[in-house]
Amino acid sequence: MTDRNFDLRPLTGALGAEVKGLDLAQTLDAAVVSQLHDAWLQHQVLFFRDQTLTPSQFKAFASLFGKPEILPFIPMELRVKEEPDIEIFEQTAWMNNAPPTDTIHIDVSSRDIPSKAAVLLCVETPEAGGDTIWVNMYDAYDRLSDSMKELLKGKTATFPKLDFAMVERFISAEPAMKQMLDMFWQPPINHPVVHTHPETGKTALFVDPFRTRHINDLEKDESEAILQFLRKHIAKPEFQCRWNWEPRSVCIWDNRCTAHKRIDDHFEGRRLFHRASIGADEPPRL
Repeated sequence: MTDRNFDLRPLTGALGAEVKGLDLAQTLDAAVVSQLHDAWLQHQVLFFRDQTLTPSQFKAFASLFGKPEILPFIPMELRVKEEPDIEIFEQTAWMNNAPPTDTIHIDVSSRDIPSKAAVLLCVETPEAGGDTIWVNMYDAYDRLSDSMKELLKGKTATFPKLDFAMVERFISAEPAMKQMLDMFWQPPINHPVVHTHPETGKTALFVDPFRTRHINDLEKDESEAILQFLRKHIAKPEFQCRWNWEPRSVCIWDNRCTAHKRIDDHFEGRRLFHRASIGADEPPRL
């Protein structure tokens, strides 16, 4: 595409592209928004550097991709006062109110309708470390054997509303997160192991190594053997893109066809982010 209103540089052969030539603080016209949306669907994760955004400008950009949603387990003290839709995640050597996202995962996969997308703004980052990795779940599915695809076809898996170990980690890090316990007592739900992206029509794995507990209609040991294989498969570097954060960097990813994790290799300094979650209209479909 040669008539874009911005420059687009793919970061890896798997997924991810950096967008240059746009000021996200400005109102973008419909043609640019359409081009960004197309690039996002193609590359799954878009990155921007050197963006100076107020909370309202950050929310306005996130809203170009859908309606921001308030995740019920994020307390008000961990939200931006002027824009409660925006969450605050902070990590230092002394405190941590960020979720335990140092394992590959799909955001809020244990909800009835997981998020469509998420947007991050880096406010502060350590001098080194604290990168994030994303995984192309289309590729992870495509690279399975035909026999494995046939085995997974039509299967659903159990996702607990909240993993108790996750709750304990939150509470030990930040007492305000105790209200997350309310979610733990809700019943588990089922999502398809393989689903169809509602916009691209492509097939992607929907396996969350952090939360997927059991593939239904299989014996426990059969399910665990397959999930162990899929966890290792998803973690292969050929499916990944890694991003080095700088202050004022912005990222938006498609939560329907990617998984991700942060790298906890920073032991000094502060890692501070603003985050907006974009709601989806429907749960994953077979």
